Amino acid sequence: MAGASINHNQVLSNLIGAINPSLKGKSCNVFSSDIRVHIPINNSFTYPDLTIVCGKHELPDDHFDTLLNPSVIIEVLSPSTENYDRGNKFFIYQQLTSLKEYILINSVLAMVQVITKKGRWSLEI
Repeated sequence: MAGASINHNQVLSNLIGAINPSLKGKSCNVFSSDIRVHIPINNSFTYPDLTIVCGKHELPDDHFDTLLNPSVIIEVLSPSTENYDRGNKFFIYQQLTSLKEYILINSVLAMVQVITKKGRWSLEI
């Protein structure tokens, strides 16, 4: 998100630093919000804060900056985006057959929610 707060950006920096070593030797890559995700079922595009793709990157024709197959999407919640990230945006993401986890991280409070798809979507506690 352009113009995000210091907290928001610090959380993203820490996440990238923590995630990259855990992906070493795996066929997964983490991408920042400069990569967008296309949801073909309703022809929408989003810019998640972080996206992890495992396996081959699927890109639509002639779109080097657009992914079709995210495995994990991470959104850092801000007061202005939290309702959208938890509501309509998550509903849109559920249309992606490749998506296995949706992670919400609060940029103000020490709170993380992991929602996983194991047949159906469920909140991990």
